[in-house]
Amino acid sequence: MILFSIPIYNYSPEVFYDKINSEKNNFVSFYAGRKHSLSPEAFFALKNQNKTTYENYIVGFLNVVLSNDITYELLIMQRKNGFYKMPLFTSVKHYMSKLRIDGMHTIIYDLSNKEISEEIKKDITTITKLSEYKNLYFDLENFNLMVDYIDYLSIKTNVKNPIDNN
Repeated sequence: MILFSIPIYNYSPEVFYDKINSEKNNFVSFYAGRKHSLSPEAFFALKNQNKTTYENYIVGFLNVVLSNDITYELLIMQRKNGFYKMPLFTSVKHYMSKLRIDGMHTIIYDLSNKEISEEIKKDITTITKLSEYKNLYFDLENFNLMVDYIDYLSIKTNVKNPIDNN
């Protein structure tokens, strides 16, 4: 059972807004000193023709999965010749790869709910700091609001293990 699905973006909000503001400032400084003989409608059309080249989009998800213990899986966009930085909807063919993060799991056999939430937070922090994901932004806002208020032990007792169903 997926407890959390954390979206992963190609830019953090700060980096994205810095890039957008820089591009806007370049546009304004380019046209600010010029005498325009254009009508306001023509200037507006010219301005909109030079749209920003930066887009902030979801490139994947980090799932926190509960079974007998807590595991983590990464769903990330891939294309044939590269790794992530692909938008979800595009004309370029791409694939969503499901990667298991090996070595990152929490055994919750004798832990309390508070200890489980602390372990999950620690693991998520470790995953977000891995070098291959350092240029990506993990949106942890909703995760941080909810992680301490979930009763993991009662969820675990009510969730059937898929291995036991065979």
